[in-house]
Amino acid sequence: MNRKLVFLIGALLLGVFLLNACSPASSGEQGTPPPTVADADVITMKYAGYLAPDHLQETIPAWYAKELEERTGGRVKIELFHGSSLGALEDFPEMLKGKVADISLITVVQPEFRDGMWEVEQWPFTSNEDMIISWAAFNVALQNGLLLDLDSYKVMWTQKTPPKYIFLADKKVTSMEDFRGLKISGVSGIWVDMPELLGATSVAVPGPDAYMALERRVVDGRVSMPDYILSQQLQEVVNYVPWFPITGCGGFAVAMTRERWDSLPGDIQLIMEQLNKEAQFEWFSRYYISTQEYRALLEETGIEVYDISEEEKERWKKAIQPLVDGQVAKYEAEGLPIKEVLEAYSIFNK
Repeated sequence: MNRKLVFLIGALLLGVFLLNACSPASSGEQGTPPPTVADADVITMKYAGYLAPDHLQETIPAWYAKELEERTGGRVKIELFHGSSLGALEDFPEMLKGKVADISLITVVQPEFRDGMWEVEQWPFTSNEDMIISWAAFNVALQNGLLLDLDSYKVMWTQKTPPKYIFLADKKVTSMEDFRGLKISGVSGIWVDMPELLGATSVAVPGPDAYMALERRVVDGRVSMPDYILSQQLQEVVNYVPWFPITGCGGFAVAMTRERWDSLPGDIQLIMEQLNKEAQFEWFSRYYISTQEYRALLEETGIEVYDISEEEKERWKKAIQPLVDGQVAKYEAEGLPIKEVLEAYSIFNK
């Protein structure tokens, strides 16, 4: 990684850290008591999550809700709806627009963002495999207005996830020829398409069904992330993983619609903007794990994690590249700034 890039990422993280460290923990710490509920009507917002309250994707929103209520003196309260209790994950964007929820997790697997500019960061070999570097690239693209599908949203902070690998049940794959006859599952979109290009048969299997499909050997493997494998106990039903990431880092953004954000009082927005920065810092300080640390965690479960040759990596890249080329051509035909987005991400891959 070149020095300019190291400096840029360091500056981004230092800025978040300083805002977190130097700003008051509440509006009353510098002598001004926080407003009370008697000063204004209480603003109640609903947060829609899709996992259990103790899952890492849900703990920062819970922390945020507590901090926001304290810092606003009770003027703003967030009701937390975990475990898809307010609606299904794929419906969250529509729930935000329909005012069923005020804040939710949004992600590229939701229908609104599939085949959108945001999805680029999870294209094969596009985004850096390190979560912090990928986060920096995302922010460059976002701040430059390149992620057009996010224009109508206020992104509060992101919850990055590691890149995806091909986890295998019974067969150790070291070359493309080894994929023949295997059924490899994925959630949707490009994650289903990629195994086909490597020689396997692709099968779309939703996340909740992944364990059973692997346990019963309905499929022979899955395109997935190390954290998902571990959190869903899939290490019990897979045995091998070639350590070669075939997608970039993805993840979630915690967001609200721009319309809902603009409706909030200015002083509340200021408190939330500060808290948004701290939430980003909290996410990485609590949950950042490097790819090598993930490798070690997988190995501890008994999964055989192994390297493939550099020559074979190039073969995989060459086989998958038409998928990327097709997407680029599609976006260019639609007049979208795909080259600019790819350039923003490629800077962070050098």
